[in-house]
Amino acid sequence: YPLCALAVSDERPLEVGNGGMTTTEYISHFSLWAALKAPLLIGTDIRSISQTDLDIYLNKEVIAISQDSLAISASLIKQTANKEQQVWAGPLSDGGAVVILFNRGGDETVTMNVRWSEIGFDNSVQLQARDLWLQEDLGRFKGVVAANVESHGVVMMRLSQL
Repeated sequence: YPLCALAVSDERPLEVGNGGMTTTEYISHFSLWAALKAPLLIGTDIRSISQTDLDIYLNKEVIAISQDSLAISASLIKQTANKEQQVWAGPLSDGGAVVILFNRGGDETVTMNVRWSEIGFDNSVQLQARDLWLQEDLGRFKGVVAANVESHGVVMMRLSQL
């Protein structure tokens, strides 16, 4: 993991529920905050929060990434020349990794991937991928995993060694 470092706190509260972003954008924002190990400070009035926004804050699988005992922030692994598609990844205490495929631009869904060699694994290794927002296993993959990522959205995965 190039440029991984112990987590550095960003004391700004999350924007989920404050308006100005779509649910997809809120999920992207929360995903990056969790993977970067920033404090998950609620920045909206919880007395009037919508159930959709509350569900984002309460995703236990994403919170587990933020609270992982290894406490190493994800880092930017690769991006397209125009910086519209980015891959973020970081190690986890169980020997696995968190990966975020982030489609920052345009109005189209794009297919994105990450190769094991880009995140510190041998390409011959088989890893289990789990989508943390869908809360479902995606299967076992060898060398690479790909997913369709909607505009302004993420696919956040936990990769586990078998």
